[in-house]
Amino acid sequence: SRAAEALTLALAYRPFDANATLGKGLALFAAGQYAGSGSALARAMELDSKTALKKVDLVRIAGGPDELIARFNDLVQKTEARPVPEQHFLLAYLYFQMGQLEQARTAIEAARTGSTSPASAEILRTAINR
Repeated sequence: SRAAEALTLALAYRPFDANATLGKGLALFAAGQYAGSGSALARAMELDSKTALKKVDLVRIAGGPDELIARFNDLVQKTEARPVPEQHFLLAYLYFQMGQLEQARTAIEAARTGSTSPASAEILRTAINR
């Protein structure tokens, strides 16, 4: 997506910008690039957990309620077909954002298994369990 490309360029100049990293992760989700989205969100979590955990408008980010539902269902199907820790992390993040904490707990535990970013998984797990 153009938004993800623009944020990638911005991150070339400011690689430790948590807001840009968060934005990139959300833009990649909206574009259907789930593993990349999960990786960027995990990076944002490591850079600044307060920024990464702030409430976001998922409906607006996805382009509307129907688009959010379609993206979410697509992510769930792809994750069930081929479990990838970054996609489980993204699912946990989305469930957390939607206030569905039981589902978030299940997803973050799956993300922690084989995670390339155990620190971010622990940050999100702690936030879910608060």
